[in-house]
Amino acid sequence: MKTIDDFVVGGQRVLVRVDFNVPLDGGRVTDGTRAVASALASGEAFSVVGGGDTGAAIRALGFRDNAFGYVSTGGGASLEFIQGKTLPGLVVLDES
Repeated sequence: MKTIDDFVVGGQRVLVRVDFNVPLDGGRVTDGTRAVASALASGEAFSVVGGGDTGAAIRALGFRDNAFGYVSTGGGASLEFIQGKTLPGLVVLDES
């Protein structure tokens, strides 16, 4: 099984979007979540993390929001936005 360390992206422009789904072990965030968050925070790629309790998970692990390119509160909506799809909530705001 591949781990985050198996992916080499040096010298490439990469957009990484992560929804950790916050794996828990007895109420604690697992080390796997910490490893992914750490890799994203220390990397040069623009990272978008979000969905579910991902923002809360990275904060609970001691990461600041500005360690990532963007912290989204919407999982599926952030994916659709990145893909260039029209989001009904933004259309309404734009029209008002």
